[in-house]
Amino acid sequence: MATGIVDLHMLVDVEDLDTVLAETRLIMEHCFPERPFNLFDRCFEDTVRLFLGKQYGYQPCKTEYHDLRHTLEVLLATARLIHAAILDGSEISPRGAELALNASLMHDVGYIQKAGEKGTGGQYTLVHVERSVDFFEEYGQKLLLPEDDIEAGCCMIMATSLALDPDTIRYRDNETELLAKIVASADLLGQMADRLYLEKLLFLYREFLEAGVLAYPHEFDLLNQTRAFYATVRRRLDENLGSLDRSLFLHFQERWQLDRDLYSDSIALNLQFLDNLIENHKDDYREKLKRGGIVDRIIRSEGANLPS
Repeated sequence: MATGIVDLHMLVDVEDLDTVLAETRLIMEHCFPERPFNLFDRCFEDTVRLFLGKQYGYQPCKTEYHDLRHTLEVLLATARLIHAAILDGSEISPRGAELALNASLMHDVGYIQKAGEKGTGGQYTLVHVERSVDFFEEYGQKLLLPEDDIEAGCCMIMATSLALDPDTIRYRDNETELLAKIVASADLLGQMADRLYLEKLLFLYREFLEAGVLAYPHEFDLLNQTRAFYATVRRRLDENLGSLDRSLFLHFQERWQLDRDLYSDSIALNLQFLDNLIENHKDDYREKLKRGGIVDRIIRSEGANLPS
C-alpha cells in the first residue's frame, strides 16, 4: 500500500457486502489456505438475509446502532484479530476460526424481532445476548452442527456481554476461550473505531431509552460519559480479554504494509473529536456530528413524531 495518511475506513467499505465478504475470506485464506470455509459463506448469507428482513418469521433489523454495519465491523475485526493472534504465535484451528466468524456475525441478532413483536428491538438491550445465544443454538441445530461446536459458538457470543466476566464462562478448551475473547474484543473495537461512532451514539441513546435504561437523561449525557466508557472498555480489553488488540499491528503490517494498529488510531481520533465536542459544543453538538446523515435522519424522525 502507498505511504501517506491511511484511515481504517479507507481499507474496506463496510457498506459493501461483497467487499467485506471478500476481505474476510482473503484473510482466512491467508491463515488457512487449505480450508474452504463453506459454513462461513452460508452463515454470512443467512445473517444478511436476517438483518434485511428476508428470513421467514423475522422482521428486518430496526435498531440503528446495533445494525448490519456494526455486525460487519465486528466480523472484520474478528478476522483481523485471528490473523494477528496467529502471527503472534497462537495456535488456532480452521474449525475454531470459522466458528468465531459465525459467532461474530450472530452476536447481536438478539435485537432482531420475530414477526409480531412490537417496538424496534431496542427493548431487548439488556437481554439481547441471551436472545442471540438462543438463535445461534437453533441455527446450529438446523445446520446439524456438532453439539460441542454449537456450545463453543454460544460461549463466544456470551463473552460479548459487558455484564459478564468472560473468565467465568466454561469453555471446552483453551482455543475456544481465546476465540471467545477475540470476538468480545472485536465487538468493542469495531464499534468504537467506526468513523460514524459518535453520530451513531445518538441512535444508541434511543435504544437505551426504549429499554428503560435511565442512566442518560439526555442524548448529550451519553456523549458526555463516553470517555469514561472507553476507560472501562480499555480495562476490559486488558484485564478480562488478554490485551489481544495489542498485536493488531502485526495484521496491518503483513496485510497492508503499515506499521500501525489502525483501530487504535481510529479510536484515538474519535475520542479527540469527542473531547472537543464536550468541551466546546455542548449547545450545538448536533451541528458538529455531520457524518452519515444521521443527525438529519433523527431530526426528521423527531419532526414526524410531533403532535399535529
